[in-house]
Amino acid sequence: MATENEQKIRAEIKKKVAMAASERRLASAQEPQPKQGIYGLSKQDLEKLDETQMERLQKQLGSISKRIAKKAKFIVAALVLLIVAYLAYDYFVLSIKEVSISVNDIEGNTVEGNHVEIADSSGNVVFTAGSSSTYLAKLRRGHYTISVSALGFKKVSRELNVENAQSVSIQLVRDIEISIAELRIPQKLFIGQEFALNADVKNNEPTPQTIEFELGDELKNFSCELSEVNIAAKNQQSIAIYCTIPEKLTLTNNCEQKKASLRIKNLQEKKTAEFSLCKKPELVLPSEISFSVDPISKPKERKDFVIKNRSAFDIEDVQLSIEITNIKENNIEDIMKYFAFGNVLNEPRNVRRIAEIGAKQTITEPLEVSVPLSIKKEVIYGNILLNAPFLKEPLKTKLTLEIMRTPKVDIKTTLSAQKAVIIYKGDVPQEATIKITITNNGDLPVNNIDIKIDNPTECPREWLRPLDTLSIPSIEPRKVAQVTLIASAPKEADKSTVKRCIISMSYENPIPPNDIETQGIGFIEVVKGT
Repeated sequence: MATENEQKIRAEIKKKVAMAASERRLASAQEPQPKQGIYGLSKQDLEKLDETQMERLQKQLGSISKRIAKKAKFIVAALVLLIVAYLAYDYFVLSIKEVSISVNDIEGNTVEGNHVEIADSSGNVVFTAGSSSTYLAKLRRGHYTISVSALGFKKVSRELNVENAQSVSIQLVRDIEISIAELRIPQKLFIGQEFALNADVKNNEPTPQTIEFELGDELKNFSCELSEVNIAAKNQQSIAIYCTIPEKLTLTNNCEQKKASLRIKNLQEKKTAEFSLCKKPELVLPSEISFSVDPISKPKERKDFVIKNRSAFDIEDVQLSIEITNIKENNIEDIMKYFAFGNVLNEPRNVRRIAEIGAKQTITEPLEVSVPLSIKKEVIYGNILLNAPFLKEPLKTKLTLEIMRTPKVDIKTTLSAQKAVIIYKGDVPQEATIKITITNNGDLPVNNIDIKIDNPTECPREWLRPLDTLSIPSIEPRKVAQVTLIASAPKEADKSTVKRCIISMSYENPIPPNDIETQGIGFIEVVKGT
């Protein structure tokens, strides 16, 4: 566009040219114009003129022609002069245009030590400058090549056609061989989700490089943790970038296809990946699930855990698990093992992975608790957790496990007598019968009961022996069993000899891990009477 000053000059020149043309027309108009023929004489009148009159007429016509020719030359000369003046002004003044040049890196920052050079179409350098972010070059109309260089940056050359005043912006890119080989992002993301995207960065430089990332496309709307990263020389490294999708983002549809892009600062090349962005899912869980078990009468209980997906799209990769928050009497690791989701075949059974919950679908996951006899009475509190990649915090259902009682093991023993005096009638000893009564006062059957004489050397079988057996296979709760011992004395033993026999009992504890328990019964004194 012409400046206001140029427009005024052009208008003045046009005005002068118009005035010259007007004067020429005026001069022509002032010359006598014959109405017909020459000086108003017709052809018949001219034929009547004599030689003298014809000569006078020719002189008059010649004089008029000279005057017209003189004025025409003046007008032509004036026009030529004006045209030459205009062309000269146009070349020396109007053809010179101001070109504003800005030089920055691709991030818009000033590049220190840059150098700008402008050459005309013949290769002649007409402008050179450096060490600034903006330059002003005055160039005549025409074609030029502008080149910008700086240490550590790739040289930029650009063709420039100067017709009017204009601005030129040059962006410099770092001259390094480093790139993003691959960008990985979850295929489906949700409003409010926290996630990680991974960039594989390849450094072909012989030295380590420090880089920063610039987010592009939909990633600009996310909140991501960005920091400088050091990449070793001649190495490829995977970088994780952690992002949060703001809750305030809105979508027109339930799910929309989006594009993510990432580039290294001061480099133009970027890597892109597509993903699906969906509205925040709506899952509904039970508020509470309670179990009540008795390790003896009802050691197992099963409940259904119902999950409702009220979203209009599928939800993938959901995980259920158990957490215990309040426990006192039992071991937390053991309690966790007592829970099992019904559809889980592999360990741990207290974790359930659900590949997909369809849109508007309700699913039921059976949850069972099975407690051993070793558990202790108490009320245990915890949560059933539902976790998914799109959740900042897991969804929770309150969990209560009431252990109704602690199984009791209580074995009582009694001796019918603690002393036996053995006398002889002739050669026959009057033996005594001593009964050991074992009572199971516990809640569980007790197995493998064995009665034992702990000091058989001091109390040999000749003094104390079992009538039948010292072993009892099992005693049910609230039941009684007996073992009979026979006390005697050898004939050759001195009178008043006393044998003190120590009696004990062992049994298998019915509570896992089913250890062998030992319990003292007492002692029996066997005396040879007189």
